[in-house]
Amino acid sequence: MSEPPVVAQTVGVFRAFATLAVFLVLRNPQPLRLDTLLAGIRQSTGRAVLESDVALFRGILGARTIDLHWAAAATDSDSDNQDKDGDSPCLFVSLNLARDPDPPAKRPSKRPRKTVAPQPVLLVKQLVDRFSKSLRERISTHQDGDGAAALIDRIARENLPPRPSPPASGLQGAEPAASSVPHLLATLKSSRFYADQLLDAAATTVPAKPASYQALSADIDPAIWSALSIDQLYSHQAQAISAAMQGRSLVLSTSTASGKSTAYQVPLLQRLLDDPQST
Repeated sequence: MSEPPVVAQTVGVFRAFATLAVFLVLRNPQPLRLDTLLAGIRQSTGRAVLESDVALFRGILGARTIDLHWAAAATDSDSDNQDKDGDSPCLFVSLNLARDPDPPAKRPSKRPRKTVAPQPVLLVKQLVDRFSKSLRERISTHQDGDGAAALIDRIARENLPPRPSPPASGLQGAEPAASSVPHLLATLKSSRFYADQLLDAAATTVPAKPASYQALSADIDPAIWSALSIDQLYSHQAQAISAAMQGRSLVLSTSTASGKSTAYQVPLLQRLLDDPQST
């Protein structure tokens, strides 16, 4: 049985991540700000690595090797041009380069040992080999039958820590944060499935406008309005219902959740009341 292509693709993404992450951790063994790391990977390799990919790496290798956590971004208080995200939490990744994160205790040696600096290429190869082996083992023992890609996506979702909620403002009846839609878009972009389907250039904001209502000229049984809990109609609903009651063919095209279903339900219910035997 051939291996799903997503396995080799995922290992390739991990190799791009590990190559830069290992280099940075060897220089400074501190948690890395994830958005900065991912931007560096894209710039140096041309490969797009997502937050969800790193969450998958955490799920495969374990949190003792790769961990994700939210923390406040560090800013330089003496700088006139501080990071605009300084007050907002950022996602950080911690990388433990020990082959065994919890090695057993060893008896002290009487002979002094020569300290050898770790080789980045060897560390990257060890990490990639561990990840590749663990990923293939997880897929081979997967029993749900929904495929390797679905398993990978589920592991990523389970290991991506939720963004912490902003502190309460203390104001009664405060309006929800206006950033909810941008945050939703950012969450979708971090998903492996949606990442290439959302284009920043195509994002538009449609301004709100007042609703347009219209009286209905057709005679509709009051029981229908009562059953549907409707006391007034939008103009496109009234025009569509009137046209349908006259036996005319029509196409109704409006935005989502604008009541298009009502435009065909009302004439249908009225016809059934007029002629219970109609089909």
